Amino acid sequence: MTKEHQQLVARIKRTSKYWGQTAPNEWFDVRVVADTHYPLRGNNNNYRLIDVVLGIRFADASIVDLKSGKVSHRPAALAGGGSTICRIDP
Repeated sequence: MTKEHQQLVARIKRTSKYWGQTAPNEWFDVRVVADTHYPLRGNNNNYRLIDVVLGIRFADASIVDLKSGKVSHRPAALAGGGSTICRIDP
């Protein structure tokens, strides 16, 4: 049996006061910490569980939404949780 890489991810709910900190429905990597009020760290911020939807990203870049069970796919360029940066020279 082989182990497949998995990453906990989150997206901010439209009803959250944090809506707008990412592109709409954008998944970002998170980690869980021992904090009673804001136990999630990711997107250079701290989040409450009530403000996000959690998911799992697999090595093939597919993401399973843990609330709905739906599977989505991201472009391979974003599979590592980073963002694509475009440089425009004058």
